[in-house]
This record gives sequence, C-alpha cells and structure tokens, in this order.
Amino acid sequence: MSYDPPSLRVAQELVSQPGANTLPLHACIFAPRYGLHRYSEEDEQALLGAYDPATGIAATDWPDTVGGVIDVATAVVRVKDAVLRYLQAIVDGSAGPTVGMVDVNKIRFPTLVFKTGNGYTRTGSLGNRDVAVGDYIKVDNGAIEILTKVLGLEADVVAAAVAATAAASGNTASQTQSESIVTNFASGLITGSADASAFSGLIAGFVTETYVCTVIESDGTLEGSKVRIDSLSGLDDVASQDLSASGVPTACGALGAAFTLVDTTYSSSSSSSSSSSSSSTPLIDVGDTFTVSVAQDYTTPVLTSGGTYIGSQDTTYVVTILSGGIVGTDAVSIQVTTTNGIDGSIPKTFSVGGAVTIGNLGVTMTFSALTQLVTGDTFTVACTATAAGAYRTVITASDLTGMTGNDVLTCDFGLYKDIILSTVYWVGTEDDIAIAAAAEYDDNLLGLGEQAYPLLAGDVYVDYRELITAGANVLASLTDVLDIEAAVGPISALNPLALMLWASLTGSAGTAVYYVQTSGNSLQDYMDAAGVVSPHRTPWSFVPYSVAKATLQALETLVNADSAEERAIFRKLYAGIDQDRTIAQYTKQGGNDLLATLSGTTLTCSTALFSTQGIVPGDFVRINYRLNSQGVMIYDTYTVDSVTSNTVLELTTAATLPIVIASKMEVWRTLSLQLYAEAIADQAEEFTNRRVSLTWCQKLTILEEEDISRAYLAAFIAGVRSANAPHQPLSRVPLSGISIEDVTPFTDPQLDVIAGAGTWIVIKDLDGTIYTRHQLTTDMSDVSHREDSVTSNVDSLCRDFRESVKDLYGRGNVSTAMLELIRSRIYSKKSAILARDFDDIIGPQIQNLTITKLYIDPVNRDWVWCVMDMDVPEPMNHLSLKFRIF
Repeated sequence: MSYDPPSLRVAQELVSQPGANTLPLHACIFAPRYGLHRYSEEDEQALLGAYDPATGIAATDWPDTVGGVIDVATAVVRVKDAVLRYLQAIVDGSAGPTVGMVDVNKIRFPTLVFKTGNGYTRTGSLGNRDVAVGDYIKVDNGAIEILTKVLGLEADVVAAAVAATAAASGNTASQTQSESIVTNFASGLITGSADASAFSGLIAGFVTETYVCTVIESDGTLEGSKVRIDSLSGLDDVASQDLSASGVPTACGALGAAFTLVDTTYSSSSSSSSSSSSSSTPLIDVGDTFTVSVAQDYTTPVLTSGGTYIGSQDTTYVVTILSGGIVGTDAVSIQVTTTNGIDGSIPKTFSVGGAVTIGNLGVTMTFSALTQLVTGDTFTVACTATAAGAYRTVITASDLTGMTGNDVLTCDFGLYKDIILSTVYWVGTEDDIAIAAAAEYDDNLLGLGEQAYPLLAGDVYVDYRELITAGANVLASLTDVLDIEAAVGPISALNPLALMLWASLTGSAGTAVYYVQTSGNSLQDYMDAAGVVSPHRTPWSFVPYSVAKATLQALETLVNADSAEERAIFRKLYAGIDQDRTIAQYTKQGGNDLLATLSGTTLTCSTALFSTQGIVPGDFVRINYRLNSQGVMIYDTYTVDSVTSNTVLELTTAATLPIVIASKMEVWRTLSLQLYAEAIADQAEEFTNRRVSLTWCQKLTILEEEDISRAYLAAFIAGVRSANAPHQPLSRVPLSGISIEDVTPFTDPQLDVIAGAGTWIVIKDLDGTIYTRHQLTTDMSDVSHREDSVTSNVDSLCRDFRESVKDLYGRGNVSTAMLELIRSRIYSKKSAILARDFDDIIGPQIQNLTITKLYIDPVNRDWVWCVMDMDVPEPMNHLSLKFRIF
C-alpha cells in the first residue's frame, strides 16, 4: 500500500476571476557574481607591469585576483601612456659640427624638418602632426640609452645674405660701335659718311643718338653753308653749325659724333672749279637735310655686391647712376635707396674703381676701373636679414650624459596615448597572462591612413573580471541599494548579480529582495541556485539573469512544482527577452564554415546552398573577418543584390580589394519590423503559463549601462510587484530609474503582435515617461490567466489562508471539533483580509469567500477537505464613458 506523509494541500482553481495577497511577494534574483578589475575605476586597476618591447611581459599571474575563475573572454589589455613610435631617425655626429649632438641636450637632424614654420614644411613622413613638446624620445648611441621627452624644438639660424647685383630690366643693353648717314640733297651731288669713334653718351644717359641736320644758310657750296642739328634725345642740339669743306669732318653735336660731306663734282683743276662754281645748279641749298646715326661701343657693367648685411629686416637696395661715365676716368655719382625705406644715403661721387659702401648697414658694391656706367641706369641688391629657419634641432628634457658630438645616435620619437592592445599580442588562460614582445598598434595618428606603430613603452593594465564562486548557492536578502556593493561587489553590467539587485531594489521601494549567487551562468548553475530557494516560502518570484530558453524552461518546471497543491508555496517566474533584430541567417553548411571568394560584385562559395536556404536580396554578407588594433573581430559588409544560384551571389557594390583565397563568410538578415515583432512574440509563445512573465523593451539603459539585457527589466518589474499590493494591477504604471531608447519604430499593431503572445512590454510615451504597457503572463487564454495581478493576488491569498491553518495538520486529530476550528480559522482570515485598508482605486483583495464543502474523506479517514468559492477582483482594463445628449 502507498504511504503519504502528513501534508497540507492548497489548490488553486481559476474559475472566472482570480485574487491576491497582502504580504510582500518578494523577488528572488539568481545571477552570477564577478570580481571586477576595471581601469576606469582607480581602486580596481590591475597593473600588470611596464612594457618592454624587447621581451614583452612573461606569463604571470593575473594581478589583484581574489581567487575567482578568470573570465578570459571579457579581458581587455590596456596600456596607459603607451609610447607609439612614429619616427626613427639616425644621425652621425662625425659628419660635422652641425649634425647630431650639438649641445648637452640638443640634437640636430640636417635632413628633417620637425615642425612647419618659418617658411618650411614638416618632413612628409610626419604627416599632419609636428613633433610636439612632451613627445617621448629615446636616444641610443650603442652603449647608453636615455629615455626622455621633447622639451622643445629649435630652428636653424639662417645667416644674413647679400644677393648678387641685378641690373634693372630697363637698363641700357650692350652694343658695338656703329654709324650711318642718310643724305637728302636736292642736287644729288653730295655724299657723306658718319663717324662714331669719338661719340660717348654715358654722362648724357644714352649710348645711341640720331641727328637730323637741316641746311639753314647756303651760298650753294659746302663751306659756305650752315646747318641746324636736332638730336633725337633733344639733349645734343646745335642751333647753327658751319659745314666743313668737302671731305673734311664736321662735328655733329657736343658728344663726339662727326660727319663728312663730299662734293662729288669737285676737281683739283681750276677749270673744273670755276665750272662748278658757275654752274646754274647749286650743290646745296637751304632746306636740304641729312640724318646721322651713331652708337658707341658699350658693354653692360658687371657690378659685384658684398659686405655683411646687419639690418633687422629684409630689403632691396636700389643704386641709381646719377652721373655716368667711365670709372677711373670720369667722376661718377650714384644715389642709394631701399625698397622699404629702411636705409639709403645721399649721392656719392667717386672717380676711382673699388668697393663703395651703399647705405649704412654693411652692404658694398664694387665698381671696377674702366666700367662704363650710363646715367639713369639702376642696379639692385636684395638683402636678407638674419632669420629663423627650419626646425631641425630637438631639445631634450634630460641631458645626454655620456654621449658626445661624434656619436652615431639612433633616436626613436613617440607620442603618448592610452590604448587597448590587440589580442594578437597577448594570451591569457585561467592561470596566467603574457604580453608579446614587439607589439604594434594600428591607428591613423599622423593623418597618413591607418598604420602600425611599434609600442615602445607604457604601463600595462588588465581589465578583467573573475567569477566568484565563494558564497554561491546561499539564500540572502537586501533592502537597500546602498548595501549592494558591500554584499556582492560593484554595481555594473559586468557584475550581473549587483546590477540585477539594484534594478529589483529600485523597483521594490524598500521591500526586501532575496538573492542567490549562482556558481556560473549554465542551466545547472541556475537549477542549483533555485534548489536552495525551493524549501523557503518567503521568496515568491524567481528572476534569473539568464534568458536562455532551456534555463527558463527548467526554472518554469520548478516554479510549477513549487506551486502545485502538494507544496503550496506558489511561485512566479519573471525573465527577459533578448531578441536581436539582426539575425544570422546562414553561417555554416554541414557544420562547416562557408568559404567564399569575391571578385567585383560576384561572390562565389562552392559549398553553399544560397537558394535552398532562402537567401534573398537585401540580406547582407559578412566577409574578410579580422581583428582590429583593439583585438575586436571586424569584417566587411556587402548587401545581396540577387541570388544567381546556390553557390553565387551578386552584391550591390564591388569589393574594394578582391578576395582570391576562399575566406569565411556569413549571411545575416535584418528582420522587417513585422518579422521582428513576430520573433519577439515567438519567445513568449514557448511557455503559455500564467506563472511565467517575459518582459521586453527597446534599448535599455540602467545607471548609464547601455543596451543591457532585458533580464534587468524583469528584475525591476519583480521588484515593483513586491512593492505593491498583490492585487494592484501594474498595467500603465510609470517606472523611474530606467531609460529606454526607441531604436525600432514599431507601430501599435506590431506592438500588439508582441503583446498578443503574452509579452509584458515596457514602453516610452511621447513625453518620455517609461511605463508598463500591459501586465501580461504568457498564458493569454483568458483574463484570469493573462493578468499578472490575478496570479499574484491569488498566490498572496492562498499564502494567507495557508498561514491561518498550517499549525493544524499533523498535530491535531480529525473530528467535528477540528472541522469547526478550520471553519473558524478560514472565516477569521477572510474578515482580516476584508478589513485591510486599500485605496478605492484597487479596493479589497477579496470580494467574498464561502466555504461550500468541509468534510472528512470517507476513504482516507486522515484527510479533511475544505472547498471554498472565492471572488477576487479583476483589473479594469477598459472603461467606456457614454454620454447621452438631450
């Protein structure tokens, strides 16, 4: 025969309306606890050591561990003040006194420009960044290595310069001597010739001249005639000049030009002479003209500038020839000015060759003997003052002790930056961590595109967390958020137990929240934790950090078992839904990675079944997986334009670089809003249980922890439930302490799809208020099953009535007196419940309760049955106001 131990059974049968409880329905959090070592928190920083590029850091224990299990997957290696080498330069001091170490803390690099300025542009390999004060510099001469910083940059001193003398563009050009005459005598019996051998126009200011000679008096013979001479320059005119006899030169002006006229009819015989003179036609007559053109032999002078310019500004000297001539023969005069007026002198006259001081700032001009100078010509001398030149010298913060000016120096320049070290350069196990030598960091530090910069130095810290197993599977409670850190550590999403407690306690408004620290995040870890709570009646709701379906289903089984009439503890499961809109659509074939090549817009994967797997245009391909400089896996993304076949996709854009070696690829899909809503709804439809509420919201933020799991939302709501009367409906209840960002523009019908499956949605109103949309369970069969407050109220009432009779079973005997005692206890508790004072908006927990049956089981004589009809309030979800107008 079977044996049943003494027991009290409390059964719930929802007929049409459910009920509640006045004792707090305490939430119980299940989550792992982690010890945190965060660089962002000064008291948590875990220093691994100083980085040495030659050796790295050998395998060593994780710093500051408290004995937990290291979560290597979440570890991040940071380097504080990492020195990233952006330039290495070598200088050989033996090359000269201005190369290499030129002072105790100065090094000059003759081929580099460290800073743009003074008309010089920085060396191209420095990109868009000058070497800056405070930059790291390591100086190594092969024997000594000095680590220091850049104290400053020093520009070269560009010495004053006196440029070569330049002739003005309008100066007189060089030429050779030439002469010509053009006669225009009416008789046609006179010829002529010109002579420029004695012509000199240097002083006058020209070296060529043209004279027009006009006969103004004549007796018909040459020697009896006078001419007027008009010079082209107008500076060598003669009002009246007697002509010489035939064949005899006549002076043409005052500058040395001459001409000779010849009577072609002239004869030495007297008869010829008398015949000529008695001719009726004169040889020359008033009004006859002839033109004489002369040019002297002239060479443009070469003048030499010199001296040392001592002026403080750049300038150009202008030397004007006031009175020309031949140096050493004539008294030459010059006028000196400057283009910007900073110097000049009164006219200077000299008659011997040599250097002449021009101005007052040390500049000279040499006029060699016999140099021809033309009045009015000008010459210039550009002078550059002493100035700062290119920034080629680095001043170090430390003296270069032990080094000499003849050393070959290798200099590494680096800038400081806090960086995250790629996982390529470190390896960690649960026991230790090691950092590789010769690490590099990829960045665009100089505006030259992403490059690898060698890591030269820096303090290495490790961001990591360790799973704390000590203290696991122990039931405890808190009532104040201020006690969380002391009990379970920092409040952070990296330490789920602490943040879950914060969320729940914030919602509970001072009502105690129970918790069990799990040994991890596996299904068994949660089952072990729930098993600790199972014997205890005070905690009501189970709230796990895990949102894994298998874990939730296992906890659902425990909740159902604890809520069965045999145990009569009554539990509720609150959990979150984390459903991404972007999902992996096709990532493997036959358990193997998909490997594809990419040329232009054509992607080919010989093992794929794209068409069979339902890949469609708009899906996107991830390919070219690789680690970035922070050790994060990145990839290239392309959108599918068309599906050519099972093995070929056409993409909307061409590959930047072809992928010729088949590489890992995946196809992902961003769900439409409708499909996304359905995917969220599918999570709730896995349960259909009034004792399971799954909560969902859009992007969730708590305590500046962004985009965190909705498990924290479930913890918050479980806390809110415990803070309110058991029969208090929680639909449209404002929630403070959390933030939601609407990143997905769902419509109301799409939200109805999510809620229609039994999802408890928390939403943000237009005014920014965060509130619960509808307090739903996953059982949407009727109002009694779907409304959270019905289950919480009935659970509370059943706990109340259970408390009123729990001292009777197993201790008393079945009798008429016992039946009356039970009846009395039940109705007494009913009266107490009805006497509780609640706001009119929610009213009493119970409308009425009537014992319909109270009897001794006729077969099992140790069983007493008490059957009651209980009328409990239902949430008023709808209100209609109807106005009749008369």
